[in-house]
Amino acid sequence: TGGTGITGMYTQGDYVGHLFSNGGEQTEWDARGGGHGEGFHPNPYEYYPVRQKYGYWSIFISLGQLFLLVVMMGMCGVAPLDVNPSIGPYPDALSEWGGKNPYLVAAKHQYWRGCTATFLSSGVVHLLVNVVVQLESGAFFEREWGSGRFFVLYMSGAMGGMLLSCILDPDNVAVTSTGSTMGLLGAKMSEIMSQSIFEQDARTVAGQRPNPGFEQVGGVICWCAVLSLLALLPYVDFSAHLGGLVAGFVVGFMAFSCNMRSPCISITWFCLGFLLMLLMFVPAVLYLMFKAKTNEEVGDACEFYRASYLEGYDCTCAWLFEY
Repeated sequence: TGGTGITGMYTQGDYVGHLFSNGGEQTEWDARGGGHGEGFHPNPYEYYPVRQKYGYWSIFISLGQLFLLVVMMGMCGVAPLDVNPSIGPYPDALSEWGGKNPYLVAAKHQYWRGCTATFLSSGVVHLLVNVVVQLESGAFFEREWGSGRFFVLYMSGAMGGMLLSCILDPDNVAVTSTGSTMGLLGAKMSEIMSQSIFEQDARTVAGQRPNPGFEQVGGVICWCAVLSLLALLPYVDFSAHLGGLVAGFVVGFMAFSCNMRSPCISITWFCLGFLLMLLMFVPAVLYLMFKAKTNEEVGDACEFYRASYLEGYDCTCAWLFEY
């Protein structure tokens, strides 16, 4: 409408509640910022411009994580609570299904685990908290940013979380799905910072939004605190949370540089983000490939965890895959 790229105005409420409804009240919005009739001005605290009606990737990823956990628990069994208090599978099953295994990543060059580990959950408790954040805040971010930008930022958090987790916690198997979600929150922090410092292009969707307030900042900090508590669960690393948060924040420099009014500032901000990304990812990748000292015993996760527990540990999933 009017070349702004705005598809409509939707109430910024509980996204889960409106997931399959009309998304709240809608108001057509033109390039001049007008409404349905002359003199109509929506309350900026009730209406918020977004790029799309639904968060498609957020829904798909959440359903995929649920499906994988159900199948994993069905095929590999449910571990006793003393092994996995999250109510989930045995840790060797997490490794077999593509979770973070530092030795296999560094020594066996299974770099694809950076992608697969983000779709796994350590258990029901971990999945529920993660999915709530993805469908509440993550889905709304996707509606703001668009699915393409959302997916890039999500996977950036996944890669950053995997890298830092393998470097700082090289002796255990884990999943990194919360690291990806933290990446989205880090990207939101980056967007809020750029909106607060630089004038936004009024021709973009971001330029039509009210300036970010303490509510947005407080919401991001609150969700970060909630997700950080998941690190208290086994097979969930705080280092992955931190890596995802930092990666999302840095890549957000590039992702949101196009919203700025000044082309010079936009290019400078993009280049700064690109430089920071290189300074963060390249040394981490090189260290993991050539310098990291990972525990070779973790390579055989079944035997490693069977030796860690005196009894009650059953490698029911070891027969499914071979390395």
